Amino acid sequence: MAVSKETLEKLLVQVRRIAEHREAKAEQNIKHYFAALKKDLNSFLGNEYAKLAEDDKLTYAILQKKGEYARFLEEVINKVDGISPKLKNEVQSLIEETYETCYKGLVKGVEGIDDLARLAKEFKAISAISPETVKRAVQNPIKKLTLNSTLERNRKKVIAGIRREISISLTQGDRMSTMARRISKHVEQDYRKSMLIARTEAHRVRESGFNDAAGNVNTILTDNNSEFRMVKTWKTMKDGAVRHTNLANHVEMDGVTVIQDEDFELKSGAKASCPGMSGIAAEDCNCRCYLSRHIMNDEEYFKATGRHFEGSTGEKTVDKADNSSLPQKPDKKTARTEKVKNGTQQTHSVFRDVTQEYLDDAKPGQGQIIFDEGYKQGRHKEEIKTAEWLHDTFGGDVKLLNEANKDGVKMPDYLWRDKYWELKDVSSINGADKGLQKAIKQIQLNPGGVLIKIPKETDLSALEIQLERRFVRSNLKEFDLMLIAQGKLLKILRCKK
Repeated sequence: MAVSKETLEKLLVQVRRIAEHREAKAEQNIKHYFAALKKDLNSFLGNEYAKLAEDDKLTYAILQKKGEYARFLEEVINKVDGISPKLKNEVQSLIEETYETCYKGLVKGVEGIDDLARLAKEFKAISAISPETVKRAVQNPIKKLTLNSTLERNRKKVIAGIRREISISLTQGDRMSTMARRISKHVEQDYRKSMLIARTEAHRVRESGFNDAAGNVNTILTDNNSEFRMVKTWKTMKDGAVRHTNLANHVEMDGVTVIQDEDFELKSGAKASCPGMSGIAAEDCNCRCYLSRHIMNDEEYFKATGRHFEGSTGEKTVDKADNSSLPQKPDKKTARTEKVKNGTQQTHSVFRDVTQEYLDDAKPGQGQIIFDEGYKQGRHKEEIKTAEWLHDTFGGDVKLLNEANKDGVKMPDYLWRDKYWELKDVSSINGADKGLQKAIKQIQLNPGGVLIKIPKETDLSALEIQLERRFVRSNLKEFDLMLIAQGKLLKILRCKK
């Protein structure tokens, strides 16, 4: 039986309800803002028609004759535009509070599991959330479409629409009721769009908060050689509204279970760490799916999925901490892992800087960039950009591979120098660690290397230590690791056991 599975899941259901209650409050506030706006606009139009209309009609000629056109238009736009700060603050507060509620709720739940009591201090250490983390969650850099830009784009679209409707009304000499209906149509569209943004973003950060916390918990379990791992299962609302189209099929995702570090492979071909995070509108907008989370050992995971944990022998696992008093002779890999973990083994023992060797052998611009048959260039702009950088910096044929071959086997991003290479774009050291774990699986049949794009301000020493830990735990004997920041090569490390 999974460790306190029922208890953890019940707690997370309660946390999700708290987050949903906060979302309902935000929706009610947004509804109130727009109701007040409609009332204010109707009152304004009524007063303006009473003062300026001739035969109950307003036209360009009438407003210009009385010198009122510019003022009339400006006041309408200002009233509509005045709601924007309220909407932004409401949605931003919703996102911040939802993320924090879900992140802390999951960590607190794991802290209370008796079987993991020895790791209580480590779990306590990750319970705090930095302002930078919350900011990243709010602005959603993964999708390259920030909350601010989404709201601003919608604001401009609505104002442009209202300007157009006022122009039509004044050209036709509409009565007050007709102009009010024209403007109201766009205000109503703005309301519906604002509600869609609020619901979509609240769902995204709810799942993101749970997912980030679960990822940190899983890293602690892995780094401390626990037999347990965090496992996640995709769940739908199991009703007629669950999306089931050619663009997105969440009905078939229901019940799919993977380890926390793995992405879900959606039927559209997109990948997502959790619902709402694929970056594809058809998959994410108004999605109501969620993840249930459990802590399992390898035996339990095999019963649930028919698969074993990475590196598992398939035998029943035993938590090393429970056998610390027994005389055991660790194998070489375990000893090496413990040395790295305790800081007694230096990075250069398994990592060697080969940057100069690559530069000496480089033939910039030679060779060509090749695309796999049927390669979808529009969906892989970053991979193509990096392939061009590789070609211009080191030369050689760079082949961009499809996400899967004809047999459905997942493929790495590139074939370069006759070996497989995988690209990972990360925003933190922890993200680099998880990225490397996934990349190792992608290149293992013909390992060449992994390209990791990192922020410029990353602490390289800390990053190398974390990546070395990941390499030592892997089943690969050798590959190269290329670190890149803002399009510039930082270092190339040869990882060799």
